[in-house]
Amino acid sequence: MAVAPFIENESTTSALRADRAARRVSWTDWVQQAPPTRTSGPSGRVLLVSYLFPPTGGSGVYRPLGLVRDLPRFGWQVEVLTAAHARFPWRDDTLIERVPQECAVHRVAGHEPACWAHSIAAWCWPPYDPDAPHTTSANSRDQRTRQWIDDRIYWRLARQTQRLGLDNGESLWVRPAVRQAMALHKTSPFDAVISTGPPHFVHEVGLRFSQHTGVPWLADLRDPLVSDFDRTAAHAQRDERMRRLQGRITAHARAIITTSATFAAELAMNRQGATAPRITCITNGFDREELQRVGYLVSARDWSGCCEFVYAGSCYGRREVAKLVEPFTALLKRRPDLRGQFRLTVAGELDRQQQDLWRVNREPWLELTGYVSRLDALRRSAEAACNLVVVPDCAHGRSAIPGKTFDLLALPRHVLGLAPPRSETAQIIRQAGASSIAPFEDVQSASEAIEQIIDAFHEQRLSGDRDWEQLDKFDRSETASRVATVLSETAASRVRAQVAADKAPTHAQVVLE
Repeated sequence: MAVAPFIENESTTSALRADRAARRVSWTDWVQQAPPTRTSGPSGRVLLVSYLFPPTGGSGVYRPLGLVRDLPRFGWQVEVLTAAHARFPWRDDTLIERVPQECAVHRVAGHEPACWAHSIAAWCWPPYDPDAPHTTSANSRDQRTRQWIDDRIYWRLARQTQRLGLDNGESLWVRPAVRQAMALHKTSPFDAVISTGPPHFVHEVGLRFSQHTGVPWLADLRDPLVSDFDRTAAHAQRDERMRRLQGRITAHARAIITTSATFAAELAMNRQGATAPRITCITNGFDREELQRVGYLVSARDWSGCCEFVYAGSCYGRREVAKLVEPFTALLKRRPDLRGQFRLTVAGELDRQQQDLWRVNREPWLELTGYVSRLDALRRSAEAACNLVVVPDCAHGRSAIPGKTFDLLALPRHVLGLAPPRSETAQIIRQAGASSIAPFEDVQSASEAIEQIIDAFHEQRLSGDRDWEQLDKFDRSETASRVATVLSETAASRVRAQVAADKAPTHAQVVLE
């Protein structure tokens, strides 16, 4: 059964509001004042290896972007090593504006099909020369022709890499990336290297670079390496390759950061008998500056319209639109009077199979926007009556916390967590308050929770108020401070690690922050 949402009734509304006024700061005051951050100790130059980086969009770029923005305040000068091609499903030009100008970003063209296709297409159909007497229409025609060639070469090369068990071939970026990292280190040495994934092949870059140079390596594992998130059966060869990579990470990384305590504990439990790295849980977080940009949308609540539910995120694998729609459909069968009283907005990309399905099957109360920029997603979440966090009941779901969770908890809007009730995500949402929890796969429980939220909204008693100061631990300046502390300890341990190389503890040390 769903956990009952935090809803005010007439007899307690006045008392609750008076109590909040005495004990809590308002959201408007809270969002304007960041918590003080700790200093982290020794600092220096760090190389951040991230295959995904702005202007590439999607949830995978927010962690590396946050590190680039926040680590310099703790004395760490960050340089980024990332992919050179632009063949990614999402692009968000608003994110590139947030990259500090002093941060050097090195875009490495590797041996991926995307890079080969681009090079061959440019050779077959040279880029437009701005000094040549071409018209605008000729330039546009040249671009279309070159893109046509690029696409056809890419898909042929990608099919070959898939047959070789290399998926879309992006892992062929590793060796050129290592060479570039070595060249940068030779010019101006680094004191540490961070690899952040997925994609997890970036950790091969951190590993090889560290082995060649002796530079301490910190592996940032944002998701489990072995995943059962896909709807289809697991690929045995891929899973075995990821298990071997995980073994190399836990054997050679000087420190490991995960974004969930559950995953940290799993790594520690499976790591025994050798020199064990420090394993630290540092969750994702929210950015106050971004919240301030949408603050004007949360200053007042319009109770007269429909109760809008917003899911801001991609739908792929076990996270299906159909399972989001089912509890709403079941509710309408039970309560036809609610038709027209709510709507569901899915602001995110759908995989190809779901796109084909929902192109023709669309309920009038369902809006599918496709991919939207991060700022647009925040705006939609700020205007919602209730925001959704979706976590399927699988090993991957229980070991990972969606990064969007912390953005939503930092907004004064109700949150419905469609997640396993005992999962770490559900625990965080429940502790924050102004929330409901129901299993994603349990249609009846989810439908009942949605019904309570809609009724409470129309009765003007749906709470979005939390104890805001309790959320300060998820502020990105605070999480960056913890990363900087681990980074400083990792860099400072270089000499100590050489002395203690032969001393192997029996189990990994786990620090849950």
